[in-house]
Amino acid sequence: MKKNNKKKNKTIIFIILGLFLIVFLVILFLLLKGNLTNRLKPYVKEKDIEILPADEKYSISVEPYFKDKNKNVIDVEGITWSKTTSTYRFYDYSVTKPDSDGYVTHTFMVDITTPIKYVEESNRTYPYHTYATFFRQPSIFDYYTGTVFKEIHVSKSNTVNYYDTKPTDEDMAFTEVSWKDKTYRIGVKAESSMKWDGINKTDNGDGTRTVKDKTIIFIEITIYAPKDYDGLMVFLNKKGTSKQDLFDQIEYNKKYNELLKEYNETGKKSEELKEIEERNTKNFKLLDSRVKGEPELKNDTFYVLRVSDIKPKK
Repeated sequence: MKKNNKKKNKTIIFIILGLFLIVFLVILFLLLKGNLTNRLKPYVKEKDIEILPADEKYSISVEPYFKDKNKNVIDVEGITWSKTTSTYRFYDYSVTKPDSDGYVTHTFMVDITTPIKYVEESNRTYPYHTYATFFRQPSIFDYYTGTVFKEIHVSKSNTVNYYDTKPTDEDMAFTEVSWKDKTYRIGVKAESSMKWDGINKTDNGDGTRTVKDKTIIFIEITIYAPKDYDGLMVFLNKKGTSKQDLFDQIEYNKKYNELLKEYNETGKKSEELKEIEERNTKNFKLLDSRVKGEPELKNDTFYVLRVSDIKPKK
């Protein structure tokens, strides 16, 4: 009897240990599965970024400015600007059939419409001046990794001024991204043109007149990507633009060119030039800080759309 009891006790112990082992393995599996899922969670989901409808219009505030005949930014005494906004519309999406390399070409259009309005004194003689706006360019990033794709900017008929620090003769700028053991090479190009409606002046009857106009910038964005890649996203910074933004960009480009000239003369790169070049070549994620030492951007900093949701070209 004692031997039978011992066998029974051993059997019960083995059963209990087996159950504990099974429970342990199940818990371990679930934890590993959860960690794996989190590691492979797409960037847009991980950062809780809202994807907005692509058939709506989106607006940001802008600060127009005046330029002289040499395209220098100037203030004109006796003129008062009205606040305005730029409205963005996305449309005419299309995608080609795969080429011999298994790549397709995505294209879509963006219109940026900005009303211009200011009040000037009727009896004053003004120096030569034209008006302009510093607009924000919608750009492309990767749904899975958050990587922002580099892009080439082309101004059609020289109607749009770009302030790129590193122009290139290549047809597109290419960026590589990797996701789930796949590497994608994505090329992006943005071609822009601009038109004005034309000046309209109205006498206000109090020694002033109101000047109105409207600018429309047309941007065609072209993306070259593998046919099975579905991670193309558009982003547009919600923050408005100002003259100071323009000054900062001009100063940044000026400093870069000065440092580049110094390097060409001495053969030695300064630390400042190395930092600028690193920034120019670095692959940023959407919410990465663009300035050293600043915190990560918030997930609602941008309007975010899915490229394939843009209204198709008829």
